Amino acid sequence: MADGLFEGIHLNGVDAKGRISIPAPFRDVLQVKSGERRLVLMPHRKMKPCLLAYDTAKMERMNAAKRERFAEDEISDEEEEDRLAIFALAHRLNYEEAGRLSLPEDLRDYAGIDDLVLMFGMGDNFQIWRPETYIEEAKNETVLRIVKSKLARARKS
Repeated sequence: MADGLFEGIHLNGVDAKGRISIPAPFRDVLQVKSGERRLVLMPHRKMKPCLLAYDTAKMERMNAAKRERFAEDEISDEEEEDRLAIFALAHRLNYEEAGRLSLPEDLRDYAGIDDLVLMFGMGDNFQIWRPETYIEEAKNETVLRIVKSKLARARKS
């Protein structure tokens, strides 16, 4: 965690108001990277049925890279669509000291999130999935086995 990477697999509940708790290791990384209790959530950029979470400093760097790459009058239709996917659908959200965060309804609907969420560390970001959707989409057998085990334990309690 000292190097600021999102790592691990976490399974957490979603309350009746659509709130989740960001795992403590992820909160630590967010604090190291941006110095605030805030993150950016958006639908997955490659249309996977999950959410991507970034620290706010990463979003600023993404914006700066887009500005450097194209002058405003040189933006192609493809670049405009890419910017829409990144910035128009993004939500900057504050979370409480204990990590509680309200998921916007449009993002919950997009990812099909209801009572549980899986959070996967992906290095510079993390993904939030509905567990059953991840199981349907999974390609890595080792991760799938771990997810199924976590889900079975959670359903028993």
